[in-house]
Amino acid sequence: MRGTRALRRAAFVVAAATALVVACGGESGERGPVSPPRSSPTFAVATDAGVASADAAPAGNGNAGGEGGGAPDAARAQATSPELRTSRMGPGPLEPGAGQGFSLVVSTKAMRASASGKKLARTFSLTRSVMEMKAKTGVDPFDEGDLLFVYGPHVSVFVANVNVVRHHAVDAEVARATASAGWPRSDAGSPAYDADLFGVRSVLLVPAPHTVALVPVDRAADLVPVLARVTDPKLGPGEVARAVMAEPNVTLARIVLPSVKKLDVVLRPAQDGGLDVAGEGACTTPEACTLAARAVLEEARQHNSLAVRIATRGLFNDVKTDAQGTKLRIGLHATPDQVDALVGLVRAALDVPAVDPSDNTHR
Repeated sequence: MRGTRALRRAAFVVAAATALVVACGGESGERGPVSPPRSSPTFAVATDAGVASADAAPAGNGNAGGEGGGAPDAARAQATSPELRTSRMGPGPLEPGAGQGFSLVVSTKAMRASASGKKLARTFSLTRSVMEMKAKTGVDPFDEGDLLFVYGPHVSVFVANVNVVRHHAVDAEVARATASAGWPRSDAGSPAYDADLFGVRSVLLVPAPHTVALVPVDRAADLVPVLARVTDPKLGPGEVARAVMAEPNVTLARIVLPSVKKLDVVLRPAQDGGLDVAGEGACTTPEACTLAARAVLEEARQHNSLAVRIATRGLFNDVKTDAQGTKLRIGLHATPDQVDALVGLVRAALDVPAVDPSDNTHR
């Protein structure tokens, strides 16, 4: 059991960079809220499976949904069901990059263009939550999506932050799908719906052409004008994804020491067809940075048991760290075989059917 838990934590280090495991956060369990960093409101932490989720809240508190739209009573009851957690952002900045506790940018278009990225995208397209989103909105973020960007106080995707998908689906088909999903209209804007995706009650917005957004209930109306004008965040050359955590120790407590105050994680396709993950952290002092680098290696060594090495095909055999002044660097290379192993583990964890990841029906 200890090896399984460690494997899941290690898998999250990789998955946080790709928005993959966290992208299916609505299907996983949750822990309670933790003390937040000063710059952001309350947020929830990752489970051992590497997923953070929204704070639970009674249905009807802070409901952004309106009474218009003529939705059936059953649909309204579903959208306000007490079984659903309510996505809440709390007070704080609404613009991306403005002191947020977490941000994530994924070029899903670039992901599909790489061999290993395509396998991961295909896997997540087949999860129950993503298939439900496709059915109710006409958009699969990993297939029709071109860019996914997420920001807010929570380390999660599609659960408790501002989640924006730029897509190449036909807008008229998206409008038909959302109108027929059975969701009540929200008074946050037009079109806007009180949605129930990923096990969370949030508000679905269509703030611009070829764009859908899942946003927290309590800030939905305020976010409409922000998302209508926001500029897409940029990735660096060769990057497929970039995640930034303001307080990485909150989420990766067993891997990253509290002295690491910020962590950027970047995913790039590798020349051998695999993936490269690179992390860069900001430490409080050079001495603390040296200790943090040692802690990462020690954690990898302790939990890289024979079972883990077999399951991952040695994925964590060569974790690299480097402390340069107050900068901490972490590196991990995944060969194509190791990506296949990780894909298999993710499928098993999320109950995804076994399919050929090179299926040419996946664009």
